[in-house]
Amino acid sequence: MGAGFIRRFSTNPGNAELGRIEGVAIIDNPPPGSIQGVGTGCVCVVGECSDASYAVTVAANGDVSAKVQPVRVYSPADIVDKVGGWDETLGNFGTGLGNLYASLANKRFPVLVLVPIDNVTPAAGTNKGVRVFRDLPTNASAVSATPAVPMAPAVVSAGREFRSGSNRVRTAAKVLFTDTAAYWQGVDGVLAAGASAVIQPFTSVTGDFVNKGVQVGDILVVGVIGTNNVLNAKTFRVQLVTNATTLQVERLDGAAFVTVVETALAYRLHAAATADSAGMASLHVAAATASGYRIPARPLDATITAGSALTPTVVPDAPTATSWDTLSGLGARVEAATALTYSAAVHAPNAANSATLDARYAAAIQATANDDDPSNLINIIVAARKSATIRSTLKQHCATTSALGNTRTTCFSPELSVVAVNVATGTGSTGAGAQRLDRCDYSWPNCTTFVPEAVNLSITKADGTTTTDGYLDDGADVWLASVLANTNPEENPGQVGSPYSDLLAGIAGFQTNLTTKLGMAEYIALKAAGVCALRRDREDGFLFQSGVTTDLTSGREPISRRRMADFLQDSMARRTNKFAKGKATTTRKDGIRTEIETFLADLVSENNPAAARIAGYSVDDKSGNTPSTVAAGLHFIITKVTLLGELNSIVLQCEIGSGVIITTQL
Repeated sequence: MGAGFIRRFSTNPGNAELGRIEGVAIIDNPPPGSIQGVGTGCVCVVGECSDASYAVTVAANGDVSAKVQPVRVYSPADIVDKVGGWDETLGNFGTGLGNLYASLANKRFPVLVLVPIDNVTPAAGTNKGVRVFRDLPTNASAVSATPAVPMAPAVVSAGREFRSGSNRVRTAAKVLFTDTAAYWQGVDGVLAAGASAVIQPFTSVTGDFVNKGVQVGDILVVGVIGTNNVLNAKTFRVQLVTNATTLQVERLDGAAFVTVVETALAYRLHAAATADSAGMASLHVAAATASGYRIPARPLDATITAGSALTPTVVPDAPTATSWDTLSGLGARVEAATALTYSAAVHAPNAANSATLDARYAAAIQATANDDDPSNLINIIVAARKSATIRSTLKQHCATTSALGNTRTTCFSPELSVVAVNVATGTGSTGAGAQRLDRCDYSWPNCTTFVPEAVNLSITKADGTTTTDGYLDDGADVWLASVLANTNPEENPGQVGSPYSDLLAGIAGFQTNLTTKLGMAEYIALKAAGVCALRRDREDGFLFQSGVTTDLTSGREPISRRRMADFLQDSMARRTNKFAKGKATTTRKDGIRTEIETFLADLVSENNPAAARIAGYSVDDKSGNTPSTVAAGLHFIITKVTLLGELNSIVLQCEIGSGVIITTQL
C-alpha cells in the first residue's frame, strides 16, 4: 500500500488537516463553473461588399433602393454566399480602405455579423437593375430533343464584370440558374422566314402549349448547333402564348433578329429560372417590363444608356454541338426605358472618402441599433473604411445603443495617411484625442496582410506605389476586434502567447508608408494619449502594447475594465430582469439577491482559484432602499466587484556581483 495513507479532498482543507497523517493528499478541484453571462465575442464589421443583397431592395417595378440589413455569417463560404467575394474595385486601398472582404482576411471571430453598405444606388434617386441570362445546350439531334450535354446549374457571382463599349458594369448580387429538366419537348418545330424583328413566331402542331402551361418568360431551346441554320439553333425566350400550337419568342438579349425557314426542328421548353434572371416578367408590356430587371448593378465609369446590351469582360467558352460551358452565351441588359445612373462618389473604382460614403456608412451602422436578431448579438462594432466622420459616428452609436441596453464598444483606426505619433495622439480629426470615450479603442499604426485573391492585380499601397504580390495595407482595428472577441472581457488584449499571438499571426508588417521608428518613448506617449498601439516584438511577433481606451479619466483607461463592467452589469441585469413588475415580496427580493450572488460566486471560483475571474464582491440590498423608494416601486441592489489586478509591469529587483551577500530565507 505504500508508506502512507491516500486521502482525497474536494477543496484545500488547510495545512493543519493535511499534516495530520503522512501519505498522499489529493485535492480534487472542480472544473470552472458554467457561468451563465452575456456573450462578449460578437463582432460586427461594416463595409463595402461585392454582393449588395443585404444593402438594397428591389421593388416590383424594378426600382433599386437602399435597405440595409445586418446578416450573421458562419464560415468563409457563408461570407461569400451572403455578401460576396473579392472585388478589387471596392475600397480605397491606399488611404481610407473600406473593402470588407479584405478587412476580414486572416482574422477569426467566434460570432460575426456583417453589414454591407449601399454601394449600388446613385447619390440621388434610384436605379433599375439589370437582366442576366445564358444559353442552354441545344438538342442532341434532329430527332432527339434531349440536351446535347446534360443540363447543369450555374452561378453568376456578384461582382461579375460586363461591358457596354468601354464602360464597365459589375453585378451587385449573385444570379442562380437552375438545371430544371424540360417540361415539354418535340421534334416538329417550325420557324418561318422572318425579317428583322424583336419577336418571331414559333409553331409546333403537337405543341399543346396552353395545356402544358407555357408561361411568358419560359425558355425555348431550338435546333442543333452545326446541323440547323445558325440563326435558328438558339435559346429563345417566350414572349407570348398565342394558342396551343404557336408561341411568340424573342432573343434573350432583346435585340431584333432574323429567322430562316426550317421545319422538323427539335425543341424543348424549360422554366424561366434555367436561363434568365427576369423570370416570368413580360419584357414587351410597358407596365411589366421593368420588373424583369432585378439584379442590382454598379456602373464603374459612366452612366449606361437605357436598353444597352452588356457583354461579359471575360467571355465563357463558345458552345459546340457536343460541349457547353455552364455560362455559354452569358449576357446582360439594362432596362429599356431607364439608364443605369453613375455617381462617381459611390461607383468609381476605389472611390475616395466622401460625404456620400460617410452617410452610407452611418446608415449601415444605424441599421444595427435595434433588438432584432442578429443586431442584438453585437458587442463590438468596427468599420472597414476609415474617416473622421465614421469614427465619430461609431463613438456616438456605441454611447447611444449602450444607454438603451444594446451594450457595445468600437475599435477604430485612422486613415493610412497617419504616419506620425503626434498625429495619432493628437486631438485633430485623425487622432485618438478626437474621440474620448471608454467605449472607443483607437489602434495605430496600421499594418499589412496577405490577401491571395489580390495576387497579380495592381493594388495601391499606402506609400503611393502599387503592388501585385497580394500584400495589402490593412487597418489595425479589425485585428484588435478579433483579439477582443476571442478572449475573456477581463483580459488585457496586449498579451502574447496563445491565443493572442495566434490571432495576430496574419499581420505581415506595419503599413507600407510608416517611416517613423517606434521605440519605448513613442509607445509611452501613445499609451498616455489613449492609443492601443500595435507593436512588433522580436520574439513574440505583433502584439498590442497597451490595452487602453481613448478615455483618459483615471480608472477608465483599461479596455478590460470597460468590457468586464459591461459583462457583469449586463449579465446581472438579464438574470434579474425576470423579477421586474412582480410584487415586492421577501421571496422575490431574496431571489434577486440569490441570482446576483450565485453569478458572482462562480466568477470568484473559490474552490478553483486558477479559474477566478474577479477578486471579490459584495451585495447590499438594504441600505439603498428607503420608504420613498419602496413607494415608488424601486428596489436598489448595491453591488461592488473587485477586479483582479493585472501584471502590467513585472519588477525584477536584482543584486548580481561577486560581493553580493546571500541571506538564506527560512
